[in-house]
Amino acid sequence: MKTKTFSKAMSEINETYVAEAISYQRGRQKPVWVKITAAACVLCVVCAGLLFFSKKEPGGSRKLPMLTVTNALSDGAGFGGLMAFDISELVNGNPWREETSPATLPVYKRMPSRNERGFYLEDGDQEKKKALLLDTAERLGLDTQELKIERENYGYDEDPATMLTAKSRGIAISVDAEMNARIEFEPAVSLPKGYRFTTYASYEETMKTAEYLKKAYKDLIHMEDPQVNIYGGDYTYDLRQAYQIGFYEGSGSQEQDLIHYNFNQIQFCGNDEGKLCIIWINRPDLSEKVGDYPIITKEEAAKLLEKGNYVTSVPEEMPGMEYVAKAELEYVAAGSSEHAMPYYCFYVEVPSMKEDSGLKTYGLYYVPAVERKYISNMPLWDGSFN
Repeated sequence: MKTKTFSKAMSEINETYVAEAISYQRGRQKPVWVKITAAACVLCVVCAGLLFFSKKEPGGSRKLPMLTVTNALSDGAGFGGLMAFDISELVNGNPWREETSPATLPVYKRMPSRNERGFYLEDGDQEKKKALLLDTAERLGLDTQELKIERENYGYDEDPATMLTAKSRGIAISVDAEMNARIEFEPAVSLPKGYRFTTYASYEETMKTAEYLKKAYKDLIHMEDPQVNIYGGDYTYDLRQAYQIGFYEGSGSQEQDLIHYNFNQIQFCGNDEGKLCIIWINRPDLSEKVGDYPIITKEEAAKLLEKGNYVTSVPEEMPGMEYVAKAELEYVAAGSSEHAMPYYCFYVEVPSMKEDSGLKTYGLYYVPAVERKYISNMPLWDGSFN
């Protein structure tokens, strides 16, 4: 309830009762019990309002729960670093812009949750998984009435999560516990002549292919204003540069675009022959929002980075601020973390990992973007490999 709403509610109380509760008309004094009852009514309304406001943060926002930062960003997924000759080669379609960065961003509870070993503690919503599978099949032009949907586990005794699967006309669709749909084509789909769709196609070739896919699969992409996300640009040790193709909805505010970019992308994968083999659709359950949290600036995050208040899967301490190449705001949802929350990702050159070829390694160091007072355990790097 906003202040003006509360005031309006107070103004609608019959003024007669208010007057009787705080005073009396000369010569027409009411019985004591009437005045006490009326006063009690007014006092209850006032106390209820004060109690409501006491549960809010200064400025009128509701009190926000404390957040816990996980020390295992990737839960054993490997080293968080990219190789390039220059930071300008590492690209993506992140819509975040420092000059227009949102003052607040939502934090979501992850569903389903996982333990520290990465195993699910619960299964996803079966009805939601089925709905995503059927919607995906329909947008691919498949007859959903003919689909035989099966439920499969992940093959781990400790993992209760399952996925729903269905096959039709050489297309296999599966939806996992976190609402990620995988579409696999067997055989892989050839693109028209003139398109090169391999992992190691150039940026220009990849962009050309992305524009083709946006038109060819517009029903599947199903976005009002699909934004192309060409991401990657990092090199392998044999000096081959790789790019990937994704799309996200870009028809809203920067905050909305950030949510779509981080959570609701559709990604296309080509094989070594340049044929479309897999499409990923990410639709995580964001129905349980913890709250909208104040976000610190990039400069404030840089100060925390310098103090060691970061998490990383780089096996070396952040080498120094002079090696910071760039920073972006993005969401991170580590394997065992309870929440999906925003971080500043700093790309930092690690000088000890520079190759003889001139390739530099840019390690990824993450600083919580939420104001410090809402972090229950602000991280401090201790030399361990997270």
